[in-house]
Amino acid sequence: MIDRPKHVWIFDMNRRVYDEDRKIVWRKHWVKHEIVDETSRSWITAWGKKISKKAPGPHICFNEEEIDKMAWVHDNSYKISLDIRRLADHEILKAVAILIGYKENEK
Repeated sequence: MIDRPKHVWIFDMNRRVYDEDRKIVWRKHWVKHEIVDETSRSWITAWGKKISKKAPGPHICFNEEEIDKMAWVHDNSYKISLDIRRLADHEILKAVAILIGYKENEK
């Protein structure tokens, strides 16, 4: 049996927090909720929201380290993809292809 966590962080797309440049901070969309009860299949937050024990979903995290990792991916994946598009070095691009498991189309 999985121990009941004390807190859960839920992504709230309607929560808006802006930085000094007036850009939305994605990391701040996550709201901490206390888990107060449970059923055989769910944990229940203080707000009455049920969180599935088996498959909590992509908008649920159980610690801030998970959120930090997701925030890093959110903040950097697009920029990295742009840098990869501009790569002109065969060896580096080949290494990236191997790293991500890219398969060339065979003719």
